[in-house]
Amino acid sequence: MMIEQLTPQQQALIPVYRENWRKIALSTEPIEREAAAKKSVRFAYAALGYKEPQIIICDSPRAAFDRIFIPIFETCQKSPSGRNIKQEITAVLGHDLTYKILTQIVTRKEEFFFLW
Repeated sequence: MMIEQLTPQQQALIPVYRENWRKIALSTEPIEREAAAKKSVRFAYAALGYKEPQIIICDSPRAAFDRIFIPIFETCQKSPSGRNIKQEITAVLGHDLTYKILTQIVTRKEEFFFLW
């Protein structure tokens, strides 16, 4: 359904919204990078109909590696249960992402996208 005419209340709010957006557009305040990144990821996942992921913000690919994979490797080395690295990665990242990462590692594709 398309709006064809604004109510008097909506017309009265136009200058308020215009001023609010003008302030935002002309702002020189720094953005909150982490909040903006999380909001963008949540929006993209919702737009695609996916459930919201766990979002981890890292300063660099190396920091992401250290945060995610080093604990997995350490767990595998200490684990008496015999879980292998692929099982541990899958437990943390889920099947689809693990498959994509391991496939890219094996085929040496450089298609990773990092946000830092």
